Amino acid sequence: MKTSSVNNYVQEGVVLSWKEVSVYAIDSKRKIRKRIVNSAKGIAVPGEMTVILGGSGSGKSSLMSAIAFRSLCKYY
Repeated sequence: MKTSSVNNYVQEGVVLSWKEVSVYAIDSKRKIRKRIVNSAKGIAVPGEMTVILGGSGSGKSSLMSAIAFRSLCKYY
């Protein structure tokens, strides 16, 4: 989506955008971080449906939790 298009939506309501969002899980046995979402980006604008697609275990729920600032004790 071009910047000019985003500016039009800003006048209509709230725009949620994210970029370079990565989510890591902690493997406590091996004391390492495992990246489960890598540099995701997206935008949700008023009046349009936003879809996050991916297979089972691809990190969709983890991405949504990160965007919503949920489960901060599990991810960093």
